[in-house]
Amino acid sequence: MRIVGKGESLSGEQLIDKSVRDANGETCAGLIISSDLDGLSYDSYNGIVKTNSKPGEDFLFLSRDERVVTIYKSGYTSLKIILNDYGIKLNK
Repeated sequence: MRIVGKGESLSGEQLIDKSVRDANGETCAGLIISSDLDGLSYDSYNGIVKTNSKPGEDFLFLSRDERVVTIYKSGYTSLKIILNDYGIKLNK
């Protein structure tokens, strides 16, 4: 697995379900993972709160202070993404 492109902010979009909260009771941030692979699973330092999956796209709900997401797929080496390295800042 590899990353193609870089993160982009969709701040003008109403993408996040504000009822989804992290362990601290804070509204989660959203991260969209687009891929031509199916059956991906995810982990992060603070934990993935919720995942909504559609064909070709997974929407992850994360704590706003999350900095790392790891993607797993059977038959592939895991991919650790340090969000800041790709211009992704969840906390605004």
